Amino acid sequence: MNESQRLYRSQAERRHNRSLKAKRIATRGEQLAAQHLQEKSYEVVARNYRAGRAGEIDIVVVDNAGIVIFVEVKTRTTDGPVFGIPELGFEAVGYRKQRRILIASQKFMAQPEFASRRWRYDVIVIGIPRDESRGEIEITHVENAFD
Repeated sequence: MNESQRLYRSQAERRHNRSLKAKRIATRGEQLAAQHLQEKSYEVVARNYRAGRAGEIDIVVVDNAGIVIFVEVKTRTTDGPVFGIPELGFEAVGYRKQRRILIASQKFMAQPEFASRRWRYDVIVIGIPRDESRGEIEITHVENAFD
């Protein structure tokens, strides 16, 4: 194996490791968001709901009034205080992402048990300090985040 092949393999490994780390952080954020929603007495009815190629919805819950809530979760890490992180998360839910969530939610609502219910879209941003012993996890929940 020559030097360039070793370098490429090393870069590929680093990229793969970053991808795995990002997945772990995202999964942790979704778990924290689901706990937050359950503490509000919402019933989690689906996680990582996939509507084919249309898109994915992180969490689907039903509140006490029977409203179906589609929740997009954005998790961010920081070296310092978590201040300012929610804005970064909301910026990541742009027009294209909203569009994919809308299409996926329409497919979800086509199920007979949900067809006659009202629904809305929420965004939860989780701010996690890289060193959790030096900071607190922040959860920002915005109801009716988009139409």
